[in-house]
Amino acid sequence: MLRQTGIRLFFPDVLYLKGKALLGMSRTGEAWQTLNEARAEAEATGSRRSLWSILMALSEIEAQRGNQAEVQSLRRQVREIVEYIADHIGSPELRASFLNLPDVREALAQAS
Repeated sequence: MLRQTGIRLFFPDVLYLKGKALLGMSRTGEAWQTLNEARAEAEATGSRRSLWSILMALSEIEAQRGNQAEVQSLRRQVREIVEYIADHIGSPELRASFLNLPDVREALAQAS
């Protein structure tokens, strides 16, 4: 429906959730394709908010495949995006709140 209406704002998020669901059902190949589509949409729309989560999910798949070089590359990108978001948040309180989100903390820990 989002494709038909041309609404792209939340399309990366929808594809991310679909990819995570496929990954949870052990449909890794389909998950990888869907997450790469989500990545392309997030990059096309400039959605860093969506992109870092998508890249983390892709790094999970690459870790399962044993592709450590790609895992490191993806997680390095995640760290850069998360740091960019944190550096551009309007207030110290919001920055601290963002950096203390469980998913953000986990992503940064894995990206180290």
